[in-house]
Amino acid sequence: MTNKDKGNKLEELVVSYLKKYDPKARRTRGSGCGNERTDVVTTLPFRFECKKRNKLNVTIDSKVWQHLCFETAMDKIPVLCSQNEKNETFITLDIRDFFTILGQIYVK
Repeated sequence: MTNKDKGNKLEELVVSYLKKYDPKARRTRGSGCGNERTDVVTTLPFRFECKKRNKLNVTIDSKVWQHLCFETAMDKIPVLCSQNEKNETFITLDIRDFFTILGQIYVK
């Protein structure tokens, strides 16, 4: 399986989770190339960048994160989805975005 195939499988995994909340969620044609500048298209307020790593440890590349934030529209929240060689999958959010979401779902 090529690295591209592995990346596609990660995108498919993200879409499979999103479908519960957004039936229109789908992988982007060309994985972020062309007119759709994201890896996964959703009507939810998130912009996904998916990175499959062939290493045990997952790190956040500052350039990738900054590019994701720069490319994300003001009405979307940047989300970095990372997967390691053991297929352990993680979501990275800015701390402010996390607590904004938490505040919206947890009301005293």
